Amino acid sequence: DVHLEKLARRAREAVKQSGALWAPRVLPPVPFASFVDAPRPGARWILDAAGRSPKGLDGADTVTALVGPEGGFTEAERAQAVQAGYQPVRIGPHTLRFETAAVAAAALIQSVRERGANG
Repeated sequence: DVHLEKLARRAREAVKQSGALWAPRVLPPVPFASFVDAPRPGARWILDAAGRSPKGLDGADTVTALVGPEGGFTEAERAQAVQAGYQPVRIGPHTLRFETAAVAAAALIQSVRERGANG
C-alpha cells in the first residue's frame, strides 16, 4: 500500500533527523477487535480526550498507542480497548488528525520515557 509506505518512510526520516534511539513501527491495518485483543508487551494506550496523563515509562518499555480514525473511536471500540488493558491517555484538549495524533503520541512517549529515566 502506497499510503503505508509513505508513513513508514516519514517515520524513518524523522528518526534520522532527530537522532532518536528508537523508531515507531508502521504496520498494515488489521481489524480493530483482532488488534486490541492480541497480547502486547509493555504499556498500552488508547488516545482519548477524556484520558489522563500517562505514568512514567522505563526507557526500554514498548508502548502500543491506538490512534483513532478521523472522528475518533466509537464507544464500543473504546470500551473494548479499556477491557483489553489499554489506558486512556490524553494528548491535548483538541481532536487531532490521525497523522498529527500519531506524531503527538510519539513525542509524548519520548517525554514520559525521559521523565521516567530522570525522575
